[in-house]
Amino acid sequence: MALLLPFLLPQLQSQEEEEAQQLFLFLFFQLPLGQAIPPPALLFSKQPSTLSVISASEAAKAGILLDQYQDSSQIDFAFDDADVIEEETLIAVIGRQKLEGNESIIQQKSILNATNELVFMVTDKQYKGGLDGSIPVLVQSLNWMEAAEEIDDLFLGDAEVWRRPSIGQAGPMGGDFPVVTKEGLNILDVIFTSPIGSLAEVAESLAKVEGVVDHGLISKFPCTAVIASESGLCIVDNLQRKTVSDAL
Repeated sequence: MALLLPFLLPQLQSQEEEEAQQLFLFLFFQLPLGQAIPPPALLFSKQPSTLSVISASEAAKAGILLDQYQDSSQIDFAFDDADVIEEETLIAVIGRQKLEGNESIIQQKSILNATNELVFMVTDKQYKGGLDGSIPVLVQSLNWMEAAEEIDDLFLGDAEVWRRPSIGQAGPMGGDFPVVTKEGLNILDVIFTSPIGSLAEVAESLAKVEGVVDHGLISKFPCTAVIASESGLCIVDNLQRKTVSDAL
């Protein structure tokens, strides 16, 4: 069994250790505390954090090893966060934040698409219909302007297209130092000022634009979302919905 724990929400890192242990076992294995998982199993982690240390401890008790993800031929379970998630479809937007170090939207999508079971963690404010805000689009750096103009025409009146700068603030052109990803691409932030009717239609339109290599939209089936709010946790998937506020 190969599991992936790439990213963790900051608000979950502040929970008490016992709650985090329960959360780990419930979400990953849907088992009560103390019940073991048949080895061998391997838990991959991309970023160390308070919760991943706790998770590693609990995983070790269940006979599961923690290791850094590099290149796994098969991932049974991936656990990630998202910038926002569209209600019902659970199509997620990733990559809005500034990339750190060797982070890659393309690599992140590749990992998530390769997993058999995907779980996103968001707050209730990040889970809604009629989304707005930015969608990152990765384009060839040599003809980024042509791609930007075509995208601008596609969503004329509904969105603005800005090339992402690597440092500080810049105008729509991205300034003198635009972001260049590890793959040698520029990032266009397509900033929707009107509610997006369908993320699936946006993804379909972007795929037809010459020079577009990838984007920050990910659609996975089956997919589960864990939605955190002040009243507790709600778990939904694109098969059925269920509330587990009192399950932990």
